[in-house]
Amino acid sequence: QAALASYDRALSTRPDYPEALNHRGMALCKLKNPQEGLICFRRALELKPDSAEYQANLGRSLLELGQLEDAVEGLHLALRSGPSVAVFQSLANAYYQLGHVDKQADIYRQWTAFEPDNPIPRHLAAGSSKGAATKRAADQYIAKLFDGFAETFESALLHLGYQTPQKLAALIKAELGTDTAALRILDAGCGTGLAAPLLKPFASQLVDVDLSTKMLDKARERKLYDELVVGELCAFMASRPAAFDLVILADTLVYFGALEEAFSTAHKALAPRGIFAVALEARAADSTGPDYRLEPHGRYTHHPAYVTRLLATSGFTLRKIEQVVLRRELNADVAGIAVVARRLS
Repeated sequence: QAALASYDRALSTRPDYPEALNHRGMALCKLKNPQEGLICFRRALELKPDSAEYQANLGRSLLELGQLEDAVEGLHLALRSGPSVAVFQSLANAYYQLGHVDKQADIYRQWTAFEPDNPIPRHLAAGSSKGAATKRAADQYIAKLFDGFAETFESALLHLGYQTPQKLAALIKAELGTDTAALRILDAGCGTGLAAPLLKPFASQLVDVDLSTKMLDKARERKLYDELVVGELCAFMASRPAAFDLVILADTLVYFGALEEAFSTAHKALAPRGIFAVALEARAADSTGPDYRLEPHGRYTHHPAYVTRLLATSGFTLRKIEQVVLRRELNADVAGIAVVARRLS
């Protein structure tokens, strides 16, 4: 608000000041007013038509307003002036929303060529391409993605109607029934700790592990966890044999394709008869093809039959599997499965 007032004062003195118009537009977009921001960017471009920065800002505001074709055109104009991470990111997002997966993949390949050490475009290029999928997202991808997402994570999920922790908590409560014994709980891949308020009433000890230090910083602010660990969840579970009565992975294994290691290490971390609760994005039950697939949005979907088969071979007995809606995305429900199982012995 203070920045916006400053730019307004500058423009009252010099209405044809393109830099002030551009920055006024950026302030308006930060204040969730991309429509007025659009007017500023267009006026700035009239005054300085060769500015890649102004063109990129125009494209991003068009994207935010859902004017996808116009956004693509504007962002490509910005890209011609030189590669830019922000433009690559916005172009790929626009193509994803338009359903142009091949074009999305091409943008990720260009981005990877520009930033060969960045794990984000590498992973997303694999999801957008028709080649063989990787077995899981790289640790560096997850850490970098969620470190950059920590500040807006909860507000973004709220906007998408995210209810996965609540759905899993309800299934866990039903499984516990009249058993009121306090549990040693591992919230694996906890993120900002959205599940913590739901799990704390069951807990004698609440532990979390995550690859993202910035997400853990957010979880720490809740003051509900007894232990917070920066680390890879399979390695952590393998290091804590029989340490937990409940292991929950709420929307965490969407970054795993092959689930064998995650299931086997969860089995190791659980005490006998311990509860394993997990939510996954689901492939259609009648779909053919592989057990899992890396999708253009960068997450894996899993066939329910693969999950139930693997639970049995990993030493679990299935207690409940339920079809759920995990969130809304691109104006459609994201289909998932919520699973509760118990370690056999």
